Amino acid sequence: MKNHKKTIILVVILFLTACQHRVLNQSDASLYYNGNIITMQGEVPQMVEALVEKQGNIAFVGDLKAAEKQFSQAHRVDLQGRTLLPGFIDPHSHFGMVSNTMGQVNLNSPPVGSVTSIEDILSAIKAYKAEHNIADGEWIFGWGYDESQLQEQRHPNKREIDQVLSKNPVYLQHTSGHMGVANSMALERMQVTAETPNPEGGNIDRISGTNEPNGLVQETAMYPFVGNMLQILASHQAQYFEQTQDYYAKNGVTTAQDGMTDRNALAFFQSQADVGKLKIDLVALAGFSDLDDNLNDNDLRFKTYQNGFKVQGTKIIADGSPQGKTAYFTQPYLTDGAGCDHDCKGLPSLSQGALNDLFVTAYAQ
Repeated sequence: MKNHKKTIILVVILFLTACQHRVLNQSDASLYYNGNIITMQGEVPQMVEALVEKQGNIAFVGDLKAAEKQFSQAHRVDLQGRTLLPGFIDPHSHFGMVSNTMGQVNLNSPPVGSVTSIEDILSAIKAYKAEHNIADGEWIFGWGYDESQLQEQRHPNKREIDQVLSKNPVYLQHTSGHMGVANSMALERMQVTAETPNPEGGNIDRISGTNEPNGLVQETAMYPFVGNMLQILASHQAQYFEQTQDYYAKNGVTTAQDGMTDRNALAFFQSQADVGKLKIDLVALAGFSDLDDNLNDNDLRFKTYQNGFKVQGTKIIADGSPQGKTAYFTQPYLTDGAGCDHDCKGLPSLSQGALNDLFVTAYAQ
């Protein structure tokens, strides 16, 4: 049987330093050897015999005998043929969103979760209430369902959720992050009724032939639900932040990204960095709705790391997602989407003029 070798991700990689030409006997160094050590330098990745890590930095890469000579008292780590390579840089994952999922029901389909049907969703949220002793009237949140991966090939609706959780407000986020489904109590709490018009750039899906919401809210229509969720989960923010860093690190990610970061989250991330709570680097793209406030904030420094945290720029969301058929195109989708039955081209959330103004303002900085 073929021996499948596991990959080790070195989470502590920050940067490579020049090899020192003197004997170093520090016992707080770790010498890795006997594996596939890939430096990822050059057009063709280089392999070396040994790597030495000291106090979070790479102190040596190269020949094993040279490493043993310079770091004679280092703790030795035998890779036993496994692979060691630099940490991954995450270009787009929404660290804050992942953090908030720590307080929600996992409704993902394989391989991330086990949900393959609407019945699985209903069973999961019902079990979550019982397992976490959630009282009637308290909010329950779920995340990650994808109707394209369900047997029914559709979104769940409020009536189905009501069947298992009629005494709790429930909001379930779609895997795209651009829509979600609420049950009747959640819609009532958020004051979404048959008389509620669709917001600009959003859609409140309706029961066929009526104006009664069926539970699905898309794009800007979901904003009140997401805002409410974030406010409720905020009391656990520090705990979730710690858990999320561990989740990224154990998967080899040493620089994480957060997009559309609001000012409260920016302040929280920086506060955690300033007290030494960051285990990995974190890069944020601030939300465009706060652009003027951010540019006038003398304490907010763009494009500069401060204790492992950096606000790299601004993120602008101008339309929806392809999954929900709300991404804005010049030509219509081949099939209709929720809330649209003819010439469906998606939902722009900004006018062209507003988008142009944002670009000009951001680019001028």
